[in-house]
Amino acid sequence: MNVRKVLIVVVVAVVLTATGCSQSAGQAGPTGSVHGMIVLTGGMSQASPAGAPGTVVVSRGGDEVARQTVADGQEFRFTLSAGTYTLSAEGVDGACVDAHVTVTASADSAVSVTCQRK
Repeated sequence: MNVRKVLIVVVVAVVLTATGCSQSAGQAGPTGSVHGMIVLTGGMSQASPAGAPGTVVVSRGGDEVARQTVADGQEFRFTLSAGTYTLSAEGVDGACVDAHVTVTASADSAVSVTCQRK
């Protein structure tokens, strides 16, 4: 009988541990979303801003919390816990300016990461 009780306790502990580990990092508490594009500006006179391929990196307090690679003209989208984040672009042919966004619970924010054409 004691072995059965121990086995039940072990199974419950494993299930609770697995459930606790399944939550995504950076998503504790209420979440909101951020979407947008990497946008190229400048360059030849009269050149219109255009979407660009690259990787968008989301960080909070200097720690990376998410990244997504986007194709030319494709939007990125992240679901994040409420708070303030920095979005930066990697792999873009030009200098980029970090974008800062405050994510509000249950809200969607649009943001562009802007890069200068060479």
